[in-house]
Amino acid sequence: MWIASIKEASQKVWSLAKKYWQVIVGFLAAIILFKAFRRPADPTEILKVSNDTHDKVVDALNTAREEEQKAVDAALKNHDATIEKIEKKYLEEKKELTDQKREEIKKVIEDSRENPEDVTKKLAELTGFTLTDS
Repeated sequence: MWIASIKEASQKVWSLAKKYWQVIVGFLAAIILFKAFRRPADPTEILKVSNDTHDKVVDALNTAREEEQKAVDAALKNHDATIEKIEKKYLEEKKELTDQKREEIKKVIEDSRENPEDVTKKLAELTGFTLTDS
């Protein structure tokens, strides 16, 4: 019984294939042309693109690191200059700058490093001096 159904199905497939042979040939030709003319990925080109991208990332990281280092150096210079100004004011006023006072000043500068006006205001309150940039 199942042999008869297979025979009928194969006859239907054969009749459709004879009727629409152009579609089948076109489909097979497209597959053959695709396989024949497609370019395989060139490993050297892929490696070159990967290396170029890596170089760009490394350059960006180095640039960011240099900028960060410049910002840190500028902050340290500003910190040292501020401490020096305060010590100079204390010497002018004949007061001694104690280690405890020095630590308080350092803490104020570190806490408010993003806002110079705030640093100046807090230091003026702490020391009794007004600092001006000159």
